[in-house]
Amino acid sequence: MDDAIEFLHDLNKEQKKIVRSLDNLYITACPGSGKTRVLTRKIAYQSVVNKNSTKKIVAITYTNRAAEEIKDRLDFLGIDSPSVWVGTIHQFCLEFVIYPFGMNLTRLSRGFNIVDSYTQNEYVEEILSQLNIEIQGYEKNNINLSLTTECKVLEKRFPEVTSMYHQKLLDNKEIDFDLILLTAYKILKESKITCRNIARVLRTIYVDEFQDTRDVQYNIIGLLTSANQSIQALFVGDVDQAIYGGLSGVVKTVDELAEITGLSFKVEKLSGCYRSTQRMVDFYSEFQQSSYKISSRGENRKYIGKISHIKDIHKDDVSKKIADIISYHLNQGVPENEICIVAPQHYILFSIGDKLKELLPDSKFDAITISPIKVNDHSIFFKLSRLYFTDSGNKNRLRKRIGSEILKILINEFNVNLQEDLISTDLLKEINSSKRLCQTKNGLEYFKETTLSLFCKLDITLTLYPEIFVAFERFINEIKERMERNNLSPDLENFRKVYYDRNGITLTTAHKVKGEEYNTMIAINILDGKIPHWNEIFDTPDKGEGSATKLLYVICSRAKENLYLISERGYKTNTGYECKPTFLIKRYQFPYDRLSYLPKVIE
Repeated sequence: MDDAIEFLHDLNKEQKKIVRSLDNLYITACPGSGKTRVLTRKIAYQSVVNKNSTKKIVAITYTNRAAEEIKDRLDFLGIDSPSVWVGTIHQFCLEFVIYPFGMNLTRLSRGFNIVDSYTQNEYVEEILSQLNIEIQGYEKNNINLSLTTECKVLEKRFPEVTSMYHQKLLDNKEIDFDLILLTAYKILKESKITCRNIARVLRTIYVDEFQDTRDVQYNIIGLLTSANQSIQALFVGDVDQAIYGGLSGVVKTVDELAEITGLSFKVEKLSGCYRSTQRMVDFYSEFQQSSYKISSRGENRKYIGKISHIKDIHKDDVSKKIADIISYHLNQGVPENEICIVAPQHYILFSIGDKLKELLPDSKFDAITISPIKVNDHSIFFKLSRLYFTDSGNKNRLRKRIGSEILKILINEFNVNLQEDLISTDLLKEINSSKRLCQTKNGLEYFKETTLSLFCKLDITLTLYPEIFVAFERFINEIKERMERNNLSPDLENFRKVYYDRNGITLTTAHKVKGEEYNTMIAINILDGKIPHWNEIFDTPDKGEGSATKLLYVICSRAKENLYLISERGYKTNTGYECKPTFLIKRYQFPYDRLSYLPKVIE
């Protein structure tokens, strides 16, 4: 117990209470409240208190990036226990349910492949052609390929497309991301013995960002907690940051969670913000829909900072305006990596990034770019590319984790017969050897040659394992298509850039900025039709007000001290009317700062 106490010393009273609690918890955590710190410390605390137990401490995150952040923090705390597991719900379903118990399902019994969005689009195009259906690109993207938990088609307009898509997956022994969850749910639902066997090895299930969790995910957790009522459950999140409703994220009340899990919950709050000034908190609290008050507790809480709404600039001049704002704050000592430009959609950021690089040639930028390789944390080839295009001696713990994940995929998904004693360090040695043999400066050729060399070393041949070569070819074709469509350089260094550590001034979208924090936030496109989007204005009962309010709350709460909201002139509707500042901003009467401290050309 003494060893566990060290994880509490720099926490506040409410944080310590949560870390030490043995209750099932439903926690509302405001922005900047130290949610990730508390979750990490609770995992570490449980690990040390139960160091002689083999029961699993499971923490489920919304993104792989969030999981890596917690893992890195646990490494820093010296927690390296086999009883600790952190990952996404998809990874949990694969490792705890599908890999060990999927052999009982015919479609998984002899291996399977997880298809990505690229293959999904290929299949949909093929099916539409077979059915002689001609529709626009956005209509294709809106076809719902998901199924209900009873495996019924949800798509209303083209149900036959979804039916044929799933038959194709079945014929090819493939599953997609949604089917990972549905397959795990089916296994747990139909086999109570399997469900009990998994549940009895679990000590905890901690769920981060519960407001972004889908119904099927809640139900998977509910089956496990119902099978073992001694599992300690924790759900932490913020309903005001529920911006993924379009991806079927569902906010559950504490009573609904109690019904799903069979557990009783204690309600707690993390209401102290250690990120933003009190003035910033007061500003973004206007977009808060919950009833509790957020208080700033950081060292900067009394700092005034800058909060401005800029609506007198034309869209063609906005890059110059942003450059002057950035220059001002850089001269005030704000580091480049503490400045972020954010937009509701990504496409505008490409041109803004290019112009800013010209205007600020001495600054570094972490700008949105189209890379040759699309991020896909479930793909064995994406994982291999991370190891190929990064330095072998850097971040060894992360490289070992990725190596272990690759071995699991080879064994469980492609049924590759590897040496029994082969471990991740052995795989990394083989990868390093294959990298050294490859001399080409062409990134795609480097990837292909290194992979084929590695396959040769592991005795993975086309004759024995044709499925993995099909997946390999698809991955290569997607890279080729991305390079041709976006005129990308094949240079090896262009591939390495995909995996560079983030540094410099950030350009990102409102959805991707969630979970981040910056001294200075510059938000553009704060306009009706952008926030909320036209689709929401026309297609939702509240004309998009709910989703827009949450998105503004997320954007503004990323700022520590300075916030600039820009509603540019010059954007027009299809009928020729100029887009106005979003009605949520116009409704909010706030004493914004004037920009007299910037060059006169701005005002």
